Order: sequence, then C-alpha cells, then structure tokens
Amino acid sequence: MPRKDRSWSQKEWRKRKAEGLCVDCGKATADSPHLRCQPCTSRRRISAAAYQGRLRQNRIAAGMCERCGRVSPEVGFQVCETCRARLKERYFAKFRPLRLAAHKEAHQRLKREVFLAYGGCHCACCGEAAMEFLSIDHLPGTPKSAAKFRRGLPLYAILKRQGYPLGYRVLCMNCNFAMGHFGGCPHARLTV
Repeated sequence: MPRKDRSWSQKEWRKRKAEGLCVDCGKATADSPHLRCQPCTSRRRISAAAYQGRLRQNRIAAGMCERCGRVSPEVGFQVCETCRARLKERYFAKFRPLRLAAHKEAHQRLKREVFLAYGGCHCACCGEAAMEFLSIDHLPGTPKSAAKFRRGLPLYAILKRQGYPLGYRVLCMNCNFAMGHFGGCPHARLTV
C-alpha cells in the first residue's frame, strides 16, 4: 500500500528500486522490470482514471471544454474547436495511412479474385500481365447485368456478389479502349 504521510522520501524510493522491490509497498515485484507490483499498478491506474473521469464531468457541468477546460465549446459539442482540430490532426496522422493501406490491399485482393474468375491475371487479347493495366470488359452480344455502368471496385463487388456471370473478360486498357472505340483491337488483326 502506498504511503500517505510526508515521511516518504526519494532516498527510500531509490533504495526499493535498487533492491527490485515495489516502490510503493515494498513487496517483491516477482522478477518484473516494473517499479511497482501488480496490485499497486492497478490501484494507481484506477485512481488516475477516476480522477480523469471526475475532472471531465466537472468540466462538462461547468460548460467548459472537457479536454483543456479553458474555452466553452460550441453548442452540441463537448470539446472546443482547438481540441477538435488537434484530435482530428492526431487521428488522421496516425490512422489514415493505415486505413488507406488496408483499403488498397482489400481492393487489390478483390481485383485479383475477379480476374482469376474470368481467365487469369492477363489480357485475353495481347497477354499483358501487369495488374495496373488490366480491367474487366463486357463481351459484345451478351446481355448486360446490373453492372452496366460500373467500373473498378463497385463492378468487382457486383460481379463477385452475382457469382461471376458469363459475358465478361479481362483486357488491358489499350485493348479495352480499342474494342470500345474502334470495334476491334489492332492485336487481333495482327494475329489473324
């Protein structure tokens, strides 16, 4: 149990630390590299959390910002504009790159899965295999499904949800553009 009186000294604290004892109660810390034993650590966390909770509730009741306690926040907010900006900046700096990387990875995984379902990760016309250049093409003469005007991730999601319906293939952007605008691809004419 931590001592409450003023006789607690730095000298005693240093002595307990050097001996590997809990600096609050003097008990062994069970070969732990920490300064306090588990019960004292838990007690400190609970008391600190309780203090923060009371402080936050008092600030809210007084109409002040719950974080800094200086400025009264706008109506409908519990945090002032300065603290909101700091929180937003910290959040975006920390989590946005992680979220973007996760989204990109999921998108690439779905794209690869759809391409594999439609013949593999290569162009059906010219054989281009770089994923950055590949896209899904609707075969002429087949009925268009609900994915009529979609492209990219929404199209891949719809095709997967529909169980990869017939009438689609993998083409590179050049072959896809040539098929759509000129009615045929120069690669097909060269191989005939």
